[in-house]
Amino acid sequence: MKLLSFLLLMISTSVLGAQTATYQVTITSNWNVDSHLGLPGPAHFSPVVAVSHNSSYSVFPIGQTATRGFERVAELGDSSILVREIKRAKKKGMVGNYVVTENQFVREQVSQTFEVTVSKKHPYLSFVSMIAPSPDWVIGLPSTKLFSKKNGFTEETITLDLFAYDAGTEEGDFGGNFTLNNEPTNPLESLSKLTGRGFNDKFATLLIERLD
Repeated sequence: MKLLSFLLLMISTSVLGAQTATYQVTITSNWNVDSHLGLPGPAHFSPVVAVSHNSSYSVFPIGQTATRGFERVAELGDSSILVREIKRAKKKGMVGNYVVTENQFVREQVSQTFEVTVSKKHPYLSFVSMIAPSPDWVIGLPSTKLFSKKNGFTEETITLDLFAYDAGTEEGDFGGNFTLNNEPTNPLESLSKLTGRGFNDKFATLLIERLD
């Protein structure tokens, strides 16, 4: 009986394939004085909040207004409220795995690497990090699908440029304004890409590689 159960398990695993895959994510800074009209002494990217999720959730929702947690990240680099929002989404089955990294100080640490596990139930990856200091600017990844029924888990290496986005919560969105104390935007505006002088070049590059 035990042998039969084992054989059935092996057959099931073979037919269904792996249920999860782990990806290594590397963010490399391109923040520089010439392209971005300034590189303040404390220049850094705040802790990255990365999430694997289904199509009902994204931690970087382009075209939508910021949640309270997203606003807190965008303005102060504080992820505590956003993590609570993620945990609530996880209880509802929308979120699988989430990761919070450390600050990445541009002058001392050009890149940082972390790992995220994606599953068939939660095939999307998204993340956010504050461009700090700034009014409410962020870099991030909108929902990127790493599993499909047709092709399985993505094997290809993904490389992307990360540009500055405006969270739509604070005024002062002009190139070189790396300050924290700006007037609130009222009413809130949608998350959108910043354009113009100081924003036309990428702030960082992204590399996503499958580990298993």
